Amino acid sequence: MPLYEEPTATTQYTQYATDSALAQTNGVEEDTTNTEPTSQKSDLERYWEIVKATPDDFASWEYLIRVAESAEGGLTSKSPPENITNMREVFDQFLAKFPLCFGYWKKYADFELTIQGPTEAEKIYERGVAAIANSVDLWTQYCGFKIEHYSDDLEAIRGLFERGATNVGLDFLSHLFWDKYVEFEKSVQDYVRVMKILDRIIRIPIHQYARFFEDFNNLLSTRPITELLTSEQYKEYEEEVKTTPPPPTEGTEGEQPLPPAEKTEEQIQNEIRTRVYNLYVDNYTKTHNEVNKRWVFEQEIKRPYFHVKEMDIPQLTNWRRYLDSEESEGDDTRIQVLYERCLVACALYEEFWQRYAHWMISKNRYDDARNIYIRAISVFIPISRPSIRLSFSCLEEQQGNIEEARNIYKTIMESSPGHVETIMKYAHFERRRNPDDLSKALNILTSVLESDTLDDKSKSYIIVQYAKMIWHHKGSVEDARQIFQQNATKCSDSKYFWWNWFKFELSQNDSEVETYAKNVVEMIRNITTLSAETIRDIQNSYLEFLMERGSTISLYNKIDAETHGPIAIRAVADSKKRSVEEDDDKPSKQLRIDGEVDPTAVASGAVSPVVSPAASYAQPPYYPQGPWNPQGYTGYPAVSAASAANAQQTSYQYPYQYSQSTAGTATATSATPTQVPSSTWDYNQPSATGY
Repeated sequence: MPLYEEPTATTQYTQYATDSALAQTNGVEEDTTNTEPTSQKSDLERYWEIVKATPDDFASWEYLIRVAESAEGGLTSKSPPENITNMREVFDQFLAKFPLCFGYWKKYADFELTIQGPTEAEKIYERGVAAIANSVDLWTQYCGFKIEHYSDDLEAIRGLFERGATNVGLDFLSHLFWDKYVEFEKSVQDYVRVMKILDRIIRIPIHQYARFFEDFNNLLSTRPITELLTSEQYKEYEEEVKTTPPPPTEGTEGEQPLPPAEKTEEQIQNEIRTRVYNLYVDNYTKTHNEVNKRWVFEQEIKRPYFHVKEMDIPQLTNWRRYLDSEESEGDDTRIQVLYERCLVACALYEEFWQRYAHWMISKNRYDDARNIYIRAISVFIPISRPSIRLSFSCLEEQQGNIEEARNIYKTIMESSPGHVETIMKYAHFERRRNPDDLSKALNILTSVLESDTLDDKSKSYIIVQYAKMIWHHKGSVEDARQIFQQNATKCSDSKYFWWNWFKFELSQNDSEVETYAKNVVEMIRNITTLSAETIRDIQNSYLEFLMERGSTISLYNKIDAETHGPIAIRAVADSKKRSVEEDDDKPSKQLRIDGEVDPTAVASGAVSPVVSPAASYAQPPYYPQGPWNPQGYTGYPAVSAASAANAQQTSYQYPYQYSQSTAGTATATSATPTQVPSSTWDYNQPSATGY
């Protein structure tokens, strides 16, 4: 498995010291104003400047490591102390940024082995397996290091192998680790332990399970059976074999069958071998079936290791389906192992962190879920993608960590002050903390409405939520109505605002409900800039209200005629309010011949095809398709342009682009629909703090 998938070319850095244009390209501007001689910067200093200017550029880090380790021809135990210190600093900062790069942990350990010996190297290995505990390669290398440098301490070596087996033993690609474990026990000729290890392996659905079963059969047929079983196991099998009578020996014709002969030692051992083999054949068959279930997904995994390059949609889809399949099996241990594998390859995708945390919560493992959130937001998911932090704050609130939850909201608000989902969740968080005093919650909404961080669409949403909070939690219908009335002009083009005001009035049960509903409908028709189709939708809902709760039929008939009547009548109503998208400057010519449009005129572009009033009656009338579902407001509005601009001024550009999958995209690339997380946050927003 490669240390890194895509090594970059070195040509862009070869002339760094002499090419000023290249220097500026890499983030280091050449000082051309100072004519006095200055001290020449070292290569290490130059590359540190590049890394600090572009900390998310993996290639820059690679070149920095190469420069540090090649100082003065290469580092040895006799190298100057400052060079050794520089190398350690580079490794420490690189691995803090990219902890899942297992190959560099091995490289760091080898460096310490050269400089200070196996004791310091072992410390680096321990740091590595703590950072990426499910790395089969790193555990295998660590165990090999332990065997090489601490060969006399068998118990310590076996203890390390067992730690590794706990962390990576169930991994589908763990055969390299198990090979090392079996090889070690064979080298010390402890075949009882070898058999126990093989017994464990052939029960695990891993890639090369059949090879381990063959190894088991070879041992069973070539080694003395007493070497393969413990003394207790051998006695148990021996008693079973001796108490089982052999089949009687057939006598000659006319004679009685001979009594069964006593079993020889060779026969006893052969029967024991047969019993052991049959027992393990059953386990092998079960493992074979389990491997076949998983191979469908395993063969589609093209990149099982960490990489900063984004993953293609088929790979993401395969991981989702694989997790679905494993979860359906119901084995919590194997489910957790697969999640940990997934979060190495897909570490930069918050949907998998969210899914893992939600699975833990479903198992009431709240501490584990909390650790998952901390791992995600500490290294991999930048604050410019706040959804996972919002979920974390909800968990913290549930666990009673109120100040921690509040700090999460404040941090996101400072980074992305126009993120509407954060604003609303923060306001409701404060409302839950003080149910008898809404001042803190309402102040949060008021402050963002008075700022310039929100666009008009987002402000309309906040205004509606402000009114709902007063209505639902303060119980004041009149105060909520005043909020709607005061902002009617500001929100004249907001479909969400008017629909919610209209539904608010319909929800009341007082004697004035009909009057207030009528007033809202009149305002919608007269002062808003909503489309004619939206107005008709609202009027259809209004008709239902009038039929069910209205006091007079005349108003119902009037609205019905204006909504569903002939075009001549509807035109009067529609002309009062056209969609802002309609072109009023260039009305099309209309030519009717006996109620139909002249096709030649249409073809020439002189007229537009308009159906006559008579023809319109042949068409079914317009009826609403069930309760209105305002599309576009099921989530939260995106961040305003002003907010994005403010964030851009105070942050560096997050280098990785994470395209949000859509159902349409998934359909185009795979026959299996993807499970797309619902999120309206723009992942292309810049990060205020990076990782």
